[in-house]
This record gives sequence, C-alpha cells and structure tokens, in this order.
Amino acid sequence: FSSTFNDLQLSSFNGVGFTVRNAAKARSRGVEAEAEFAVADGVTIGGNLAYLDAYYVSYLNAPCYANQTAALGCVTTGGSRGQDLSGHTLAYSPNWSGSLFVNLRQPVGGGLVAIADGRVSARTSQEYGPDGDPNRITGGVALYDLRIGVGDADGRWELALVGKNLTNEYVPSFGFNVPLVAGAYTVQVDQPRVIAVQAKARF
Repeated sequence: FSSTFNDLQLSSFNGVGFTVRNAAKARSRGVEAEAEFAVADGVTIGGNLAYLDAYYVSYLNAPCYANQTAALGCVTTGGSRGQDLSGHTLAYSPNWSGSLFVNLRQPVGGGLVAIADGRVSARTSQEYGPDGDPNRITGGVALYDLRIGVGDADGRWELALVGKNLTNEYVPSFGFNVPLVAGAYTVQVDQPRVIAVQAKARF
C-alpha cells in the first residue's frame, strides 16, 4: 500500500496551548501479510506481519515542542517559532508490527469443549506525539494475551478466564507537556494487566 496526504492537519500541545498547522505533504507506505492454518482438528494457528514507512515529505513550519532550542532545530522567523520536520517519521508509525496466535478447541466428553486462545502481539518503537519531541518515544513492546475455558459443544455457552497484557507492560499511548512545569509530561497509557472472567450465552 502507498498513500500520500496533502495539507495534513496536525495539532500539537507546546506546554502552554495547542498549535494547529498543516504538513504540506506526508506519505505512508508499506507491506502487510497475514496467514492462518488449520493444522489439526480443533487447532488453528496464524499471524500477521507489517512493515510501515510513514513520514513527512514536507513539513517546513512544524511547531516546536516545549523547551526546544535553536540548537535542537527550533528557529524564529517573522515572530513565529517553528522547525523543519521534513523526512521525520509520523507518530504512531512503528516500522514493524505483527502478531502470532493459536486457537484450540478440543472435546473433553459430556458434551463439553475445552477452549484455549493465546496471542502475542509486538511492535518496534514509535513516537506518541506529532512534533518530534524525543521524550515522547516509546520502545518496542510485546504483549501476551491468553483465554482458557470450557463451553458447550454446540456453542450455546462458554465460560472462560481471560488475561490481557499478562506481563503488565507499560505502554504510553499519548502525552503532552504539563503547562508551566518545564520538563514535565502527562502521559496516557494503555491498559495494564487485566484478569477477568468471561461468560457467553447464545439463545
């Protein structure tokens, strides 16, 4: 796939207020692959893999991030502060991402079926801000999910124990500078480890 965006509108918080500007041109291109196999009765495995190259083709008037200096690329022209982010990677655009999964459905007698679904999803590092702030880059991460349970062979009901983000990874998803506090950030993070009981019924 390959997509080009002209006049992409972006909003950036600089520690005092939001600055909205348009990147003259941005491009997103890459390759995705997905496969799924039934390797035995009741056993399915699969996965997907994606490579992404997403960047600003031209963004000459990008807003500076909080506390960015001239030495770091922030210049003042005509009373307006800005930086050149041409060629810089777009936010939320890891170069590599993918997942692997296995699904099991096995009869255990008495009209019941044992269920197990496992998945690992991973990605490389990415920025979670649109202005090139190096403090808003999160490293690569792998997340593990597992669901085990039992259900009716006809699919009328299921009871399962579900675990999400089993290794309790810290995954920032959004962040901005704290107003009037130099070097401080407020960061929103994805869900931590979650263990839950899930019940399903079909009528």
